[in-house]
Amino acid sequence: MRITETTQYSGSPSLVWTGTEYGIAWMEGPYNGWNIYFASFDSAGAKQGEDVPITDASGSAKGPSLAWSGTGYGLAWSEGSYQQHEIYFTRVSASGAAQGDPTRITKNTWDFRVPSLVWTGTEYGMTWEDGRGVYTYRDVYFARVNDSAIKQGENMRITTQEDSWVPCLAWSGTEYGVVWRDTRSGIQLNFALLDSVGTKQ
Repeated sequence: MRITETTQYSGSPSLVWTGTEYGIAWMEGPYNGWNIYFASFDSAGAKQGEDVPITDASGSAKGPSLAWSGTGYGLAWSEGSYQQHEIYFTRVSASGAAQGDPTRITKNTWDFRVPSLVWTGTEYGMTWEDGRGVYTYRDVYFARVNDSAIKQGENMRITTQEDSWVPCLAWSGTEYGVVWRDTRSGIQLNFALLDSVGTKQ
């Protein structure tokens, strides 16, 4: 089934199941002018209503990651200009409406991209690739956000080798697992466990 009808670029979809329907977030627009959109689909795959714009970015909003909390969605993405993206988070209602102003997760003048968001049952956890040292070097960072979109504690650095890209986060019920691409020796995958507050085990 075709999801988007735009003549511009659509990509980087993120899909979750709520128990009754699917929620999808994606980036769409002209080059370097992307925004994040949301739509929901019933269990048979029929779209429910119209596409909902979530961002109105003056730069580019890309790489959405969607999670379902049981009552609504959490959405993380990167937004900014060339080599200076920040990570943002917002809540989205079950019907697809953004709830309040976005929460800025990172606050530096470097480049932060590829968030991965999960719901633990009480709060959201997220990872991203972080280029605060040098643009061409990346590490994985972690943060927690409560269900009121308030960040909990400080951002935590998970890797230190400056060759860590494209993290993906999962919640087991008691701890996080995170996997990422490591480019120190070719291209390999690494994995780590984090406790409930993001401390590497």
